Amino acid sequence: MKTNKIISAEFRKLLSRPGIYIVCLLLAVVMVFSAFTFSPSARSDEYSDIQQDTVTAIYNTFVLDNLYKPYCDQLIADTNNFVESCTGTNSSKSNIDALYSDFVEELNDYKHAVTTSASTSTKNSAKEALKLSISNLKTEMLNNGIDLGSQGLYKVLVSSENYNALTQAFNNVEYYLAGSSVAQEQHTTNLREVNKFDAKIQSLMNQFVYPVVSEDAVLELDTMDVELSTTLDDIEQDMADLLSSLTDENAEKSIKNRQTMNSLVEKYYKTSLLYSRIVSNTIETEIFADYSAREINDFKYLEKYNKYNAEENYAKNSYLWETKTFDSSFATPIAFNSSSNLESANAYDFMYYAIEIFAFVIVVYVLFLACNSIAGEKSDGTIKLIAIKPIDRKKIFRGKLLFSTIVATILIAFSAVVAFIVGAFLYGLSSAPILAVFNSTLAFTIHPILYMLIYLASLFIKTFVFICVGMLLSTLFNSGTVASMFGMLIYFFDLVIGTILFGKTILQFLPLHNLTLIPFFGNIPFANNSGILAKLFSSTISSTPTLWLTLGYIVILSVICIWLGNRMFKKKDLA
Repeated sequence: MKTNKIISAEFRKLLSRPGIYIVCLLLAVVMVFSAFTFSPSARSDEYSDIQQDTVTAIYNTFVLDNLYKPYCDQLIADTNNFVESCTGTNSSKSNIDALYSDFVEELNDYKHAVTTSASTSTKNSAKEALKLSISNLKTEMLNNGIDLGSQGLYKVLVSSENYNALTQAFNNVEYYLAGSSVAQEQHTTNLREVNKFDAKIQSLMNQFVYPVVSEDAVLELDTMDVELSTTLDDIEQDMADLLSSLTDENAEKSIKNRQTMNSLVEKYYKTSLLYSRIVSNTIETEIFADYSAREINDFKYLEKYNKYNAEENYAKNSYLWETKTFDSSFATPIAFNSSSNLESANAYDFMYYAIEIFAFVIVVYVLFLACNSIAGEKSDGTIKLIAIKPIDRKKIFRGKLLFSTIVATILIAFSAVVAFIVGAFLYGLSSAPILAVFNSTLAFTIHPILYMLIYLASLFIKTFVFICVGMLLSTLFNSGTVASMFGMLIYFFDLVIGTILFGKTILQFLPLHNLTLIPFFGNIPFANNSGILAKLFSSTISSTPTLWLTLGYIVILSVICIWLGNRMFKKKDLA
């Protein structure tokens, strides 16, 4: 009961001061601002219907136009070639080893010609053969191996530093062998440089990584290949059945029949595309499973590779493949200022956008409230009236903590209800189920309302941690103004740093910037947005998010601030 009385007294003081009314006015202003500034980026479909007057014309376009069946067939062929290059033994390794042996053989021939009394023509001929062997080795290493990484084909992996050293070694040796050698001195110089090249190339080759997927992955890929063939054969059979059922011109031009043919074309196209993606995802996750994000980023052409996103795509595409659906059938996880559905934005998109901006006002206010809860009363002298009563200080601290938490809950709930109503009025509630991926591993569908409840819970947790920080500051200072100043300084420093380092890995080491859980349900704001509003207000996380780290920050910060705040308040002189 005593804790309840403390909370009741705090509410009476809250309602007697202008701060809460100013916050309500600010929230109203934010709502108007959100309504006028919400301009979500459109989510487009990768496929559009073939516009023809007859079913047969649609089918002919599908078969003959390079944008449809020829494109799909080539994509599948390229994908299967990629699979072959990464299964069994890595073909690039055997090719590079064979070409290196040819180079060594030609080098020995050139060395013999230069160090003996061979004729000038023999020396020059040996040099040209050596040049050709180096050129072939360079082509296999770079064009057919390492540089394929720029296309997402991982045959040979090498660090960016070693890649630069490799290209420099080839450039140097090619420079010396470029001229027409006549003088013995030039041949001697050439030989010296080629020997240096040989030593360098051997050192670098020892650091090459030749990716090969496991036998289990091979079986998985083989199964998918069989499933693909069966699915595409069934689609083509459905197309043939539709064509054979057309008996007259009206049937050819029927809107329903044309829609059916287009839906079959779309299914063929998207199945092929999904197959290519899931194969690439499977190989990627296999190749990089034992590497950390930093180790992967050290490889050439993988400097911006995001392991978390790659694993998330694998989980999502695996779900789509297993359920025989496409991402166009689902809404994407709701993100700041973007449309989650193909058609248009809806109430949930607007709600997310508005609440992210609301959260800025709410966090600032409850942080200010928490910072003033004890320090403010200390500077006003009103804390003495509580201290002289037979109330345990732990209960006083707990009552004020609960009061700030209740205020935060009310403000979040109120903002959510208002944003939902305004969003429903402006954009409607129509939405497909959301295809979410939890922590990049578990894909599932979820109703937008449930998704938004998870988001609100995530926002509440983040706000609660800031309340705990404010409560601690309130026990450390005797002035509410000073405590609030430090609280605002901490919050805005975190905000500014987050804006400057938007999407950077280093953000994971800033505890206050890793308090939101909603991104772990498939919403990665740093990948979806780059505008200033997104950087300032959206719940950003680092480019390599770690769930256990975020949970650790939440629990440790909350526990430490509450425990230390209690101890500091117990020892605080309230006279």
